[in-house]
Amino acid sequence: MTFSALPIDLSAYSFDAIIFDCDGTLVNTAPMHFESFRLSLEDQGAVLEKKWYKKRLSLTRRCLIESFAKQHSTYIDIETAIVESELHFLRLSNHIKAIPEVSEIAIKYWKIKPLAVASSGQRLSVLASLDAVSLRHKFNVIVSAEDVRNHKPSPEPYLTTAEKLNVSPKKCLVFEDTDDGLQSALLAGAKAIDVRDFAKIYTSSRTV
Repeated sequence: MTFSALPIDLSAYSFDAIIFDCDGTLVNTAPMHFESFRLSLEDQGAVLEKKWYKKRLSLTRRCLIESFAKQHSTYIDIETAIVESELHFLRLSNHIKAIPEVSEIAIKYWKIKPLAVASSGQRLSVLASLDAVSLRHKFNVIVSAEDVRNHKPSPEPYLTTAEKLNVSPKKCLVFEDTDDGLQSALLAGAKAIDVRDFAKIYTSSRTV
């Protein structure tokens, strides 16, 4: 694999470590997540619309399901929906594809700079996603929803990840795909790059 065609030149940035969001940044998991939520809610007689879901991609699994129940004024067994949606996602994880414009950056800088993942996803889902595209071993640190109390847009996920890397947040370069994620990184003091500006999955206006 060659890297001369990487979509972004990082030589313009000064950084000691790179932190990646997972879903929608390293891997295209949105179709699988949508289907897993749809099936788990369908099991309880509820209908999840793709348009509603796409506006909430940065939410944790629990927050998304709780938000759905509140906004649709319907009873949902939250704990059951969380477990079932996770199981559905794991069954679908073999369909996950890497987002090459970002994953190739991780591959290029592996063993050159410390790399980490800071995700709002549950650890099982994050690990399954990274395993599906053979990337898990490239990261020194993986922070998931269980590792923090306050999720994106709070700076806590990126502050926690930088601390685990033993690198100042100001020396971290972050790749993100949501407004909440970018805000989280910037509030932590990191430099942040919006992958929606250069990844084909976004620049081609393809829907999930």
